[in-house]
Amino acid sequence: ANKRPVWIMAHMVNAVAQIDEFVNLGANSIETD
Repeated sequence: ANKRPVWIMAHMVNAVAQIDEFVNLGANSIETD
């Protein structure tokens, strides 16, 4: 079966400290503003 990737995006990450927070919540991609 062809499996497509699933992206769990952290939206509006505006500080470096937020990266760890969102990754710990399960995000596997980061979108910055």
